[in-house]
Amino acid sequence: MTGVQTCALPISLDLLAVGGFDGFLHQVNPAWVRVLGWSRDELMSRAVGEFIHPEDQDLTAAAYRALAEDRVVADLGTRFRCRDGTYRWLSWSSFPYPDRRLVFSVVRDITEQKDAERRLLDYQDRLRALSAQLAVVEERERRQLAVAIHDGLAQQLFAARAKVTLLRYPEKLPDQAKIVDEALGILDDSMREARSLSFELYPPVLYEVGLEAALSWLARQWSERMGINCTVDASGAVADPLDLSEDTRALAYQSVRELLANVAKHATATEVRIALEHDADALRVSVVDNGRGLADSEGVTVAQDTLVSP
Repeated sequence: MTGVQTCALPISLDLLAVGGFDGFLHQVNPAWVRVLGWSRDELMSRAVGEFIHPEDQDLTAAAYRALAEDRVVADLGTRFRCRDGTYRWLSWSSFPYPDRRLVFSVVRDITEQKDAERRLLDYQDRLRALSAQLAVVEERERRQLAVAIHDGLAQQLFAARAKVTLLRYPEKLPDQAKIVDEALGILDDSMREARSLSFELYPPVLYEVGLEAALSWLARQWSERMGINCTVDASGAVADPLDLSEDTRALAYQSVRELLANVAKHATATEVRIALEHDADALRVSVVDNGRGLADSEGVTVAQDTLVSP
């Protein structure tokens, strides 16, 4: 009895193939059609190199040279063109059989893994950029704080000390009570300035109530100090403001302070709007003014927790 022997590849989630040293696939399992969209005839009628991304051609050629030297190729990542023109990342583990001039390959679709790695790298790049920006902002704030203390609080305290020093010589003072009242007035002003400075840097409302309340407070303070109308639009904030981590709130708040400082310094604006958008996935805060500037607006985008918080 004469029969025809066939070799059927088992059903597998992996892409299994038998190919030759000539770069052609001789057999492929159904997973190739499911993942890549090509028919089996299309895959086997063209050299593998025709499907490989141009940037991965050298890797593929090197892999075929290694196989020809009877060396196993493990976990080779290349981009393979699908029928719709897109590319998917495939990880090849290939085993040569030189005596039969065949190569058996187990191929895994690692596109989702590569996409996740790319997103992680993007997040890391954004985090580094935000960290660098925050470091610059913090350094500028330290300088501003030093100037505010030197030109404001220090001068007021010096004046209060001078008033109190006069009380050492009561015989030369026609009205001691007036001197005391003046010293107390200066100290009251100093306390108000210190409280205002402290609140503007790190307002308790930011941690007790949330970012929207803190930005509203900042907008009022900034408007009174600069004489520029500043409003907050939080209509896009659909999530609980306290869902944000403290680090995220602090970074967003400090970023808005920095943007408002830029508006006051460069924009010559008369109207400023702070827009707050927050959902379950991301936070976006933008500062838009009607003055001059790049595209009439400046903004900062911060992703919730995963991007800003460690």
